[in-house]
Amino acid sequence: MTVTSRIPGNYKYTEIIDYLSRRFTYFSRLEWLERVEEGKILLNGKVNLDSHIMLAVGDEVSYEMPEFQDPPADLNYSIIHEDEWIVAVNKPGNLLVHKSGKSFRSNLVYQLRYCHKPATYPGIDAINRLDRETSGIVLLSKDKSCLRIMNEYLAAHGIKKEYIAVAKGISQKKTWIESSPIGRDEKSAVKYRFCVNGIDCKEAETGFEILQSSTTMGISVVRALPITGRTHQIRVHLAAAGLPIAGDKLYGMSEEKFLAWRNNEQSDFSDVDKKGDKIKINRQALHCTSIKFIHPVTKKEVLIEAPLPQDMQELINSL
Repeated sequence: MTVTSRIPGNYKYTEIIDYLSRRFTYFSRLEWLERVEEGKILLNGKVNLDSHIMLAVGDEVSYEMPEFQDPPADLNYSIIHEDEWIVAVNKPGNLLVHKSGKSFRSNLVYQLRYCHKPATYPGIDAINRLDRETSGIVLLSKDKSCLRIMNEYLAAHGIKKEYIAVAKGISQKKTWIESSPIGRDEKSAVKYRFCVNGIDCKEAETGFEILQSSTTMGISVVRALPITGRTHQIRVHLAAAGLPIAGDKLYGMSEEKFLAWRNNEQSDFSDVDKKGDKIKINRQALHCTSIKFIHPVTKKEVLIEAPLPQDMQELINSL
């Protein structure tokens, strides 16, 4: 399959190797460099062997997409709300929202644009994002002007979201607000790991409420109300409070163990409770249960809800 990409304005004066490695992360920078040197990359229809050539707006970069197997993903999403402008999906707990790495097809946006039945949604794009292992509500826009308005709502904290998490640990507080800023963890070898008071911090605020606890198992059920929307915000704030989310590989175990797991072809992972018993969930126990906003076109309040998935409900029932 030939893939052609037209260079947008924000990549003006970017070297072709930088463009390819940033935009198409299913290959590493070195792998893209090899493809350029082997003459497998076309620039405006002609073979290009110069990895440092500068791109101009409107240039077209083409290459043959090899046949590779996307990583396994759970494609059992469901549409729980739809109108002329907005679609809401209940996303399962092992599905990316956008393409990343080699998940070229096994992501929610690709499935909706090209594979959804009975009809696809060409041009649809996500308004909010959830991590791969976080389940729950994803809002998507069919219309670019609607997307722009909803992004403005997000920036102004005008979209209210509620999450349920199952966390390891017992809190002495029933309710609290965590307002520690979040930035990259400079001590971590994992480039996408964040922490409170890290590098290039941004303000972050999350309200928490303990709904249920098991002192025997050392497990708590937590309602989370994020006010801001930073990357990994709920996960980082709960981990900083001594309540890492059950099944969270990045923030729920030591970095040494995380790297060993990641380098072992992402083998089966099992978390344990206070007693040392296995926690019966193989992903982070975090679910977006509701989203509320003022519709950008009708101006009416919209409330969308998604029940807890079976794996989290069974875990909570076992407490």
